Amino acid sequence: MSHEPGADERRIRSLLRDRGVGPDARSAAPGPEITPTRVIPASEWPPLAGTPLPPRPPGADEVPPWRAPAAPPSPPPPPVPPAAGRPWPWPEPPAGGPPLHIRVTVDLVPPEPEPEPPRRWSWAWLTSRIRPWVTLIAAGAALAPMPWTGYSAATTWAATVHNARDFGLPWAYALGLAALGYAVWIEKDTHNQSPLRRRLIGRFLLVITSVGVLGALHFYDPVTLITGVRP
Repeated sequence: MSHEPGADERRIRSLLRDRGVGPDARSAAPGPEITPTRVIPASEWPPLAGTPLPPRPPGADEVPPWRAPAAPPSPPPPPVPPAAGRPWPWPEPPAGGPPLHIRVTVDLVPPEPEPEPPRRWSWAWLTSRIRPWVTLIAAGAALAPMPWTGYSAATTWAATVHNARDFGLPWAYALGLAALGYAVWIEKDTHNQSPLRRRLIGRFLLVITSVGVLGALHFYDPVTLITGVRP
């Protein structure tokens, strides 16, 4: 009974045959003759066996010992001496010409004004605007009845404005508001340092015109302005 070799056995036999091992080894063709050029004794192998190693590896900014150091940088060139003559930026004056006149214009910027402190509520500020004594005297003179008529100046002006309603509502309101605006303009230009006479006149007119505006008013005016119906 014959035994057939398996695949692994045939592969191993083929490798051994190629290497010249076994009874059916193939005869290898003779190769070229190798002639050594140098024979290194075992005591000298490897070639750097006698060279001592450095104590540590080179750093990032160091040159390894097997590299040649770089040449030092060349020195900087010497500074160039300034040219003879007047320094920059003054140019050389023209020979034999008129003298040069140099004018410099400087724009002076004024400093920014300091911000005013925030106003706080105080009785002194209120009394300086109201002027209680001036207001009382002016109101007494404007509301006191006059001897020859029995009516005060404020009520007389209110009656005049009210009679202007007969010419039309716009005329009455225009007359009363125009007089009030004029009194406010005079009062605005009056301050505590103004003469007493001017302060009394301004406050006197303001009281009269304020009462006079009431003479132009009527509770039915909104209905008349919207629908045109009169009472």
